[in-house]
Amino acid sequence: MCSSDLGDASRRYDLGDTTSCEARIRRADNVTYQSLERWLDRQICPGSFQYATLLRDPFERMVANFNFARRKMAYAKDLSADDVVRLTQPGQESFVNGQQLLDGSMPAYDNFYIRVLCGPDVYRLPAGAIRREHLEWAKARLDQFSVVMTHESITRHARQLTSRLGWPKLAMNCAQQEDSAHFRDDAPWVREILCQHASDVASSPFTNDQTVRLKQQNALDYELYCYAAALADLRTASAELELKTEAIRKLEHLVAGLQATMATRLPHRDALTVARDRHGKAGASSLAATAPA
Repeated sequence: MCSSDLGDASRRYDLGDTTSCEARIRRADNVTYQSLERWLDRQICPGSFQYATLLRDPFERMVANFNFARRKMAYAKDLSADDVVRLTQPGQESFVNGQQLLDGSMPAYDNFYIRVLCGPDVYRLPAGAIRREHLEWAKARLDQFSVVMTHESITRHARQLTSRLGWPKLAMNCAQQEDSAHFRDDAPWVREILCQHASDVASSPFTNDQTVRLKQQNALDYELYCYAAALADLRTASAELELKTEAIRKLEHLVAGLQATMATRLPHRDALTVARDRHGKAGASSLAATAPA
């Protein structure tokens, strides 16, 4: 959240938001959405805010991160697959700051999801230092999210956004041009991230041996991803049930309203119908009695 009273901005970037949940609520007055593009704060406020996240296959995320950072970030333009392997050797630490700490240094390739969910202290741990207790902590924090989605099932999982956040049905057409309503000229990276993940993964810079090594090193992140995928399916099923229940409630309300309107506008309809039926039956009997044999 941008503000002129944040004090030492670099310090805040290192630690995250250290203010109380009450202070964050006051500061977020009239704010309906905020993107947190770093690790979680030491203290999160699920009782005051709704948290949402989108995860993808950890190795696919690493490949997409590598390709995106090389294309867009000056500090990563010369980064190689061998550099990533070197950065992630056990015991290696990151001494960079700012955006580079997020996508151009060791944590981006060493159990990134667990580091992000557990906060700044875990995020800065050396390579190979992530343990199962960190995984369990990350799971516990993920459990407090209102919306959990995976990139692979985004179309279905996005129904949580309608149920939990009240957002209307989302639609995205990746075949549209970049200057369409979905993809603005000033943010072409949005289209890249949402629509071009297949080509990003297909152009992996890592050799087979490097791929195996990175997947093994990120085994705990893969456990977290599988947990998140199951949680996302569960949350989505719940959201779908809520949306169907709400749709039925609205339909019942509509039918009741129509019935009330008809009863008000046609108060004598039943009596007229009965009289017409009786007249019709009487006329038929008379005609039958006078018909020739």
